[in-house]
Amino acid sequence: MTFLRALSVMILLFTASAIHAIDQDADSKTIHDGVYTEAQAARGARFWENICSECHVDDEFVGEAYMGSWTNVPISELFDLITVTMPEDNPGSLLDEEYAAVIAYVLSLNELPAGEEELPAVYEALQQIVIQGPYSQ
Repeated sequence: MTFLRALSVMILLFTASAIHAIDQDADSKTIHDGVYTEAQAARGARFWENICSECHVDDEFVGEAYMGSWTNVPISELFDLITVTMPEDNPGSLLDEEYAAVIAYVLSLNELPAGEEELPAVYEALQQIVIQGPYSQ
């Protein structure tokens, strides 16, 4: 009887794990799902012009050459990278919302669709958004 009980518990745990995985997939989005707003991208463009463009040009972040290196990675990883490394002379100096706006601007440069909700500035929420191609050239 103990074996059957243990087997039942294992089956229940497996089923619960599978349902949780399905729920997570249902919650996840890609960058093609309108994960930022046009207004947010416009704010990001202003930050870009005032801060980022001192070292970077738009073309560095457009198309397969750049975006392809992030394929199948949650956008939270990009967010994490830029929040701890940018701007180079003062990393972490922007607000999380400002970093999210810069990412929204990069998405707009890649002609990815805008949506009704802003790209969140919360790491956990960004983990649900996956970077996937195709990308503009």
